[in-house]
Amino acid sequence: MKRTIKPMERNDTAFNVINAIVMILLCVVMIYPMLYVFGRSFMGEAERAVRPFSFIPHTFSLEGYKYVFKNNSIVPHAFLLSVLRTVIGTLANLLFTCMFAYVLSRKKYPLKKALTMFVVFTMWLNGGMIANYILIKDLGLLNRFSVYILPGLISVWNLILLRNFFAEIPDEMEESAELDGASELTLLFKIYIPLSTPSIATVGLFYAVSHWNSWFDAVMYVTDRKVWTMQMVLREVVNNAFMSSMVDATEAVEHVPQEQIQFATIVVAVFPILVTYPFLQKYFVKGVMVGSLKG
Repeated sequence: MKRTIKPMERNDTAFNVINAIVMILLCVVMIYPMLYVFGRSFMGEAERAVRPFSFIPHTFSLEGYKYVFKNNSIVPHAFLLSVLRTVIGTLANLLFTCMFAYVLSRKKYPLKKALTMFVVFTMWLNGGMIANYILIKDLGLLNRFSVYILPGLISVWNLILLRNFFAEIPDEMEESAELDGASELTLLFKIYIPLSTPSIATVGLFYAVSHWNSWFDAVMYVTDRKVWTMQMVLREVVNNAFMSSMVDATEAVEHVPQEQIQFATIVVAVFPILVTYPFLQKYFVKGVMVGSLKG
């Protein structure tokens, strides 16, 4: 017996085909620039001039990476500072955010609503760049590594996300632990944090990506090249396209493949995040959705 195709099934099929085509085009649009930068970072000057749109090198050249990591380059030092900033900053962010979120999630805490409103208010209004600069200057944080960590110790958005997640933990578990003599710190580190791994991993990735990609605070508060992070160096290299932005000014600058240096620096700057993100991606949907269910 011949099966007839209903109009609804035809519409679903057409939608699926169009949707697949659109998604494939979006993937190409997003993936091609990444492959282009990565491939041309290994491509020599002559080949890049002959093949301006190609990203598959016929002959591999490491000249760009050699100049990026040469002895008088500031890139290795900036890369190390970015790694330290990301690791130390993320750990400090998570510690203080978890502690504050635990306080705001306590149902019996009398100042819970007042503190929550005070914190949320900072999302709407802030002092502005001039006020922030004066504050950072008066605190003695200019041209210091700590300027990357202390001013943004707690993100309000991440704080609210963790507070909502903590608030969903059953009261029975807390009451049972309190009967056994558990202190507030024990409740936080033995019950709340272990049960909140998805949201903490999500918030941690938010903090880590923010630290690694941040450059505006370096522009505002840092003038000493020795305290530059990787993104600040990348900004200078891409904007100026000169090797002099990367090497000690006291040394002579020889002819270098400037475009290849730009691509190599971009690859070095984004590689850690590209490697780390897939391992934490599974926590994203679960952590964000569960943490946003309860206000």
